[in-house]
Amino acid sequence: MWSRPSVTRRGSVSRSICLILRADFQSAVGLSVLRQSQSNTIEISAEVEAMLPELRQTLPPGTELTVSSDDAVFIRASIREVLVTLAITTALVVAVIALFLGSLRATLVPAVTIQVAVVGACAGLALFGFSINILTLFALILAIGLVVDDAIVVLENVQRRVENGEAPLAAAANGSRQVTFAVIATTAVLVSVFIPISLLEGEAGRLFTEFGITLSVAVIVSSFVALSLCPLLASRLLRKDQKPGWFGRLLDRFFGAVEGGFRRVLGIVLALPWLVLGVVAFLGALSWPLFDRLPSELTPEEDRGLFFVNIDGPLGVNLGYTDAVVAEVEAILQPLMDEGVATGVTAIIGRYGDLNSAFVIVRLAEWDQRTESQFDIIGRIEPALNRISAADIRVDSPAGLGLRGAGSPLQVQVGGPDRADVIEWATTLQRAMEGNDRLTNVQNQYEPNQPGYRVTVDRDRVRDLGLDAADVSEALQVLFASAEVSEFTEDGRQYPVIVQAEDADRVSAQDIAASFIRADSGQLVPLAGLVTIEDDAGPPALYRFDRLPSIELSAGLADGYDLGSAVAFIQDAAAEELPVEATMTLDGQARELQDSSGALFFAFGLAILIVFLVLAAQFESFIHPLIIILPIPLGVTGALGTLMLTGQSLNIYSQVGMVLLIGLMAKNGILIVEFANQLRDEGRNVRDAAIEGATSRLRAIMMTVVSTLLGAVPLVLASGAGAESRVAIGLVILGGLAFSTVLIVVLIPLLYTLLAPLTSRKERPATNWTTLSNRRKTDEHGQGVTRRVRRSR
Repeated sequence: MWSRPSVTRRGSVSRSICLILRADFQSAVGLSVLRQSQSNTIEISAEVEAMLPELRQTLPPGTELTVSSDDAVFIRASIREVLVTLAITTALVVAVIALFLGSLRATLVPAVTIQVAVVGACAGLALFGFSINILTLFALILAIGLVVDDAIVVLENVQRRVENGEAPLAAAANGSRQVTFAVIATTAVLVSVFIPISLLEGEAGRLFTEFGITLSVAVIVSSFVALSLCPLLASRLLRKDQKPGWFGRLLDRFFGAVEGGFRRVLGIVLALPWLVLGVVAFLGALSWPLFDRLPSELTPEEDRGLFFVNIDGPLGVNLGYTDAVVAEVEAILQPLMDEGVATGVTAIIGRYGDLNSAFVIVRLAEWDQRTESQFDIIGRIEPALNRISAADIRVDSPAGLGLRGAGSPLQVQVGGPDRADVIEWATTLQRAMEGNDRLTNVQNQYEPNQPGYRVTVDRDRVRDLGLDAADVSEALQVLFASAEVSEFTEDGRQYPVIVQAEDADRVSAQDIAASFIRADSGQLVPLAGLVTIEDDAGPPALYRFDRLPSIELSAGLADGYDLGSAVAFIQDAAAEELPVEATMTLDGQARELQDSSGALFFAFGLAILIVFLVLAAQFESFIHPLIIILPIPLGVTGALGTLMLTGQSLNIYSQVGMVLLIGLMAKNGILIVEFANQLRDEGRNVRDAAIEGATSRLRAIMMTVVSTLLGAVPLVLASGAGAESRVAIGLVILGGLAFSTVLIVVLIPLLYTLLAPLTSRKERPATNWTTLSNRRKTDEHGQGVTRRVRRSR
């Protein structure tokens, strides 16, 4: 029906070249390997690497096969750094325990329980079908300081009873039983805190599911180990008649002095209750202005060893124009390759079929092989890239947690019932965005400048020839675009048959005049006589969002301008500039920030509520949980103040860290309140029980807190791949727990003194396992025999 079709020979390419690929400045052909759901990126990378030597042998001379981009590089480096941090954390925690206990034999108990708890946590990961990845290893690092806490509490209580003259076996039984409630309560509280983290919404929040469950499994396993293996090891390793060495005696004198000073401080605090409560309330209230002043973002900027250069030329330019711009960009990147800072440059010209668009991937050297960070390198080349005026060029870094939209984190969708109105509203909001000098590279998705032609069919003339408009449309489609008309099979493979005109015959609108369509009479009729051709311009595509005509606006952020402030600005601008019938919806990272922040606020509140209810059920009282929960704002103030002083932002990692603080702070309160309740059961008054409970548990609290703090130190001092996320959560734990603990150890006894009288405690008979003799009788095999009787208090 139409003339001059292209003859497509088998094996030839009938479509025009619409993409150019270069690897390390040489022409290349790309092959992407995409992992399936639930598959492992590192395993895929290793298998592909193993196949490369064999594939290289099949290539013709002069052809190279290289890996231009591999996501597993960052993952491997991150996991390696996390494993190093895990080893350092374990060593620090064990060293702290040895320092506080002053006995290597006693130190073996928590040292062994750490390993058992970590192995048990890994078994739990396998049970849930999780893999060893950055987030699960991240959880194990934080768990090191937590899993040892229960063992420390049990061991410290057993050792104290041994030092007071009790036989090791009886001390192990009595000491572990005495703190069983506290261990179970703290475990229930921590799990109650971790579970809401695993239920976070949003793309970023769902990634923390494995994180929260890993922590929960680790804590549950650690509590079981602390109440079973720890007393057993303590009864075998501790010696009643073992005299402490000079270091042990020095340590005892030190803690004796600390406890004596602590008693005096408590006396002063209890004598001035309202002054102390006023100061504490002021410090807790500081959390709100600190929260309001901190910059907020979805994830901290990470040096992922990779960055991108996005190139957008004017609409309507051909591939050659875009290729020339990319060549200028490659010339700027060439020195990075020469210096060894970059190890690969891959250029994709004409990506997604857009001839005016290009994308350059720059892979950097390993983190320990360069002195400049990824952001320093970007800052070095950006001025030269900005001098290229032939196209719009921007440099982007990959976002943390594998999220998209790092280059333009602020994205909004402007929608409405009528597209013409939407265009006007989007233009209005775009002007407001351009008026904010802290927003960079403001882009409007609607660009009605794509050059083209408007072809109008003369329907009357077409009908006179016995044709219809569809015949003309089909002829234009086949000749000037392409059409898949059939397919053929060869060697078991199917190939499409594509019909289109030769490239030389569809260069301009005048080529339409040289094309013919066959009428029903069999005559060839020139298309020029059936259509009218006019120059025109329009948008490349039209979009809808939430079923409404919409236009996307996007922008980058200037240095020092956080995403939270940008979101607040665009929301205020939309409320002021747009009519009520217009819709403005956040998208991309801005939407993720909104979803994750809301989910974390909900998780924070839910965690506090669950902790309160769990403690209320365990203590059979609403007063004691209130005593434990009231100091929580102090930890938030400490965490936010630390972020402010160190110049960090409020992001999903730091917010998760603040949720963790709830459980960490509640543990110390549980230890004090539970022991004070035991003393009241023995007949002590409220004031004495509060002072004695806090003083007796001071050493255990100091050990657990210092262990957790030192466990966070390697996170704060982290470097290399993924260090930014570890620093964010480490600072929250370090600052929040250190600040709150100093105040909690005096605030909890004060609150107990004021609120505990509202509850009644009855003297309850208690059972106690003791030995008839403090001597161990040795049988003929040298085994110790201890007889026990039950005595009521």
